[in-house]
Amino acid sequence: MANNFTENDIANLFENNYEKVVNYIAVRISNFSEAEELASDVFIKALEHIDGFKNKGIPLEVWIYKIAHNITIDYYRKKKYPTINIEDVINMESFNNTEKKVLENLDKEEIKLALTKLSTLQQQVIQLRLVSGLRSKEVAQIMEKSDGAIRELQRSGLKALREILQTNNLYITEDLGR
Repeated sequence: MANNFTENDIANLFENNYEKVVNYIAVRISNFSEAEELASDVFIKALEHIDGFKNKGIPLEVWIYKIAHNITIDYYRKKKYPTINIEDVINMESFNNTEKKVLENLDKEEIKLALTKLSTLQQQVIQLRLVSGLRSKEVAQIMEKSDGAIRELQRSGLKALREILQTNNLYITEDLGR
């Protein structure tokens, strides 16, 4: 294998990222079983192209998310309709404790409704940053946007989310975006 990747490295890459990739795709397509199939496709494609991976300051995990992002876009093109199951976003186990506590105290139906009012890009940034726990630089690489654009999408998305929730007398007191 080129790039000095051992079979153990590949196995660890799969073990450490498969569930995250399934969750990332499942939230975007609202179908867990199809997300598992697509995640398998992600790792097959990664394995097929691992010899061509050029580490130019991009972590391997970001490359995996980029493949997942592209496979999800291909799925949308084939299905002709993009969807996001916001309930899956709310129920993700990968929220950090502060975010989880805040969201658990809010009405999930209100949050689901509020999140659907955000742009698709804002939803995706919030998912990748808050649910998947990626840094804004990593999200920028995945979405092919500047780091500043990602931070602005997150800021405007969280601001809009707060405003929507406040109109329904629900409040986010923690700054989830920091």
